[in-house]
Amino acid sequence: MPATTPLSPADPAVRASHLKEDLAALASLGQEFDARVRARISPATLRTIEDATRVDWLPLELNVECAEAVFAEGGEARSRAWARASFYLSLNAFFKPLMESVLRLFEPTPHRIYGLMPRGWPAVYRNCGVVSATEHAEAESRITVRGLPLSLMNDAYLRAVAGTFECALELAKVRGGVAVLPWHADERSATWAATWRTERDA
Repeated sequence: MPATTPLSPADPAVRASHLKEDLAALASLGQEFDARVRARISPATLRTIEDATRVDWLPLELNVECAEAVFAEGGEARSRAWARASFYLSLNAFFKPLMESVLRLFEPTPHRIYGLMPRGWPAVYRNCGVVSATEHAEAESRITVRGLPLSLMNDAYLRAVAGTFECALELAKVRGGVAVLPWHADERSATWAATWRTERDA
């Protein structure tokens, strides 16, 4: 899809602020890596993201193009690191009021932080499915997005999102990880399993 394709209010879309943070987060992975990834992204995509205001809605394909470029250059480990860096940039802007209220009022357990996902997702994505977060076990949450657009049923994208979800474990100061569970594009849903160590496991 060309970066200039007009969007209607019914089209799936991503907030421009998210894509701007994605581009800014590349610097955290090193200048050379940043340059290699940007070389894989079309000039039209880069220009569209840079020229947009932070509140604009942009085509999802731009998000996927960035994720695929990072994955092609750095594999899953760097894709996750990139997504974490992008999320922490958003904590200084878009999500700061929400996270500050949670961290101030509640003990920041992973379950509580993942419970914010249904509110956070539509702030970033429009017409892109519905998020649920469930306490699967004492030390396991599962985050599911149902009704994902086909363009987001993409391995590079889904594995980068796992990195975003790892931030909840870091904010809660627990050790663990996030796995992408097996998925099929035609089902239009994806689930991530976050697991961590409890005090008894330490």
